[in-house]
Amino acid sequence: MTSGLIRLLFPEKITICYLKGHGQIPLEGFGSPRSLSGFKQVAEREQYTFREIQNFTPKEKSECTLVMNVAPRYEPAEGETQVLDEYLHAGGRIWFLADQDLPQGWRNWLQANGVTVHDDYIFDDIQAMFGGDPSILQANTLARSPISPQDAIPGILALAHSLEGKPDADQGRSQEILMQTLKTSWADRDKNGTFDTGGDVRGPLTVALAEKFSPKKTAEKKTEESKKDGRKETGKPEQKEKSKAEPPSSSAAPRFKTEGRLIVVGDADWLTDNFLGLRGGVNAAIGLNTLAWLAQREVLISKEKPNVEPTKLTLTVGQLM
Repeated sequence: MTSGLIRLLFPEKITICYLKGHGQIPLEGFGSPRSLSGFKQVAEREQYTFREIQNFTPKEKSECTLVMNVAPRYEPAEGETQVLDEYLHAGGRIWFLADQDLPQGWRNWLQANGVTVHDDYIFDDIQAMFGGDPSILQANTLARSPISPQDAIPGILALAHSLEGKPDADQGRSQEILMQTLKTSWADRDKNGTFDTGGDVRGPLTVALAEKFSPKKTAEKKTEESKKDGRKETGKPEQKEKSKAEPPSSSAAPRFKTEGRLIVVGDADWLTDNFLGLRGGVNAAIGLNTLAWLAQREVLISKEKPNVEPTKLTLTVGQLM
């Protein structure tokens, strides 16, 4: 019944383009706990469609409603980050999950868009006190943030990285913190496994950020840059003949006309099959809320946990042997 209501409320198709050409975590992987097959199943119940792509090219700008980049291990292809910028600043939607060994090219792209992914690991002392793994920690959504309803939702992360945002009003870039760790957590910046007052940082630490990009501001900035380039070359503003000017391509425009949206999370394990169903599916709820905000389906944001069914393989004793 819920799926039927979602179809009535949102008849337009939402296509999630899942990047896989840079060593990302696989979208589907039977028997592998480090895949997103469980999240794909719960998302498809809410009428999201997934399409795997190798790299993000100009062709995908008109075919992808939303782009997911989950823990890339290899550098972006030549010109790929520029195409992603064009897509994002024109109203596109991107969800980036950063994990360990994030290549420098992706770090630079995120930093150019106002998000620094620190090369650290976050630990929580309270987990160690109870004999648990201090690298597996709780991070709560901020109440009334874009991906949370009235109350905070506790998520479970593993070997997460802290984030730092830098909004820029002149470029039309605004930011909002989505998730933070507890006060008992700390970021191991020197990676020696112990807290040092010299370089390590105490919690709460930001592990998820949301950004909005104003298309109007971006267009104004590009116009100003082109004018400056024209003055440098000719001493006058650059002018083109109308007959030679290329008309804007409507097919290359993203579906959304309001603003571009980017969400960056400093961990990728929390969305895999290993962690998706913990505590009744809190991570799945946060993941679906993230998709809802990116796809402009805010009415679907809820603290209700979806039914996450673990993948089971039934074998007889003979088959098991």
